[in-house]
Amino acid sequence: MEAPVSIARAVLYGEPTGAPKARVGEVVASAKRALKPGDVLDGEGGYTVYGVVVEAAQASADGLLPIGFCHGAKLVSTVEEDQMLSYGDVEMPEGGFARKLREAKDPLLNPPP
Repeated sequence: MEAPVSIARAVLYGEPTGAPKARVGEVVASAKRALKPGDVLDGEGGYTVYGVVVEAAQASADGLLPIGFCHGAKLVSTVEEDQMLSYGDVEMPEGGFARKLREAKDPLLNPPP
């Protein structure tokens, strides 16, 4: 019964259904083992990091690194096992579609002048 109503609301009113209107959570990267400066992260399913869900407010306040941005990032600081990584812990590779989308919305990636 709910599916037709959701479809109608999406089509007629342009309302998102089944999804929050704001970012409420974030999957951030945590170290699978102790990592050192110069280590290159391999991202989801790899050997260096795993994902942890945190509230979006905490991720923003602490500058935590989304796991989707890890692939190819190089560590610039020491990170202990199970420590959540922050943007400050890594040197990000240039480009990337997801990063470009996020830069448009995330002040940590695109600080105001």
